Amino acid sequence: GNELVLMQPGETISIDYERDDRRRVANLKLQSGIQRDAFGILGFLSDPNPNIIMINDAYGYPTRYPVLKLTGVFENTGADRLGLKAQDSIIAVHLLNQGEGDGWIPVSSQKQFLNLIHGPDFDFLEQNIWWVTAEGKSKKGRLSFDDPDIVTRIARG
Repeated sequence: GNELVLMQPGETISIDYERDDRRRVANLKLQSGIQRDAFGILGFLSDPNPNIIMINDAYGYPTRYPVLKLTGVFENTGADRLGLKAQDSIIAVHLLNQGEGDGWIPVSSQKQFLNLIHGPDFDFLEQNIWWVTAEGKSKKGRLSFDDPDIVTRIARG
């Protein structure tokens, strides 16, 4: 079971399995952790470098916001179903139980986004993601997840 620990991203492994009483072989190319999480959990790829966009604050002053810039969206994922597209920028995610403010927490990296999803307060049931489209339109919606661990967590509430 520990053989995979010794493998590197980009390496190909062969897996023997049986189906319908016939022996078969599958060759799988290992992905990096970042690619795996992007596909398996988030449903999108993002720019690893920080991105800044200008948004007018509550008083109308242009303000610099660090954002998570999408570089691609995988088909048939929660991100795809929500309508996220490459070049959109995620501004914030919604957390519950935040004593201060409205619960919208700025997000500017994939790692931070994943940490918030895996944390105790991510809002899975209501609007939980705030983004700006490539055309500059501000949107909020509910990002859904197909990852079995997350689905189980939501079911447990």
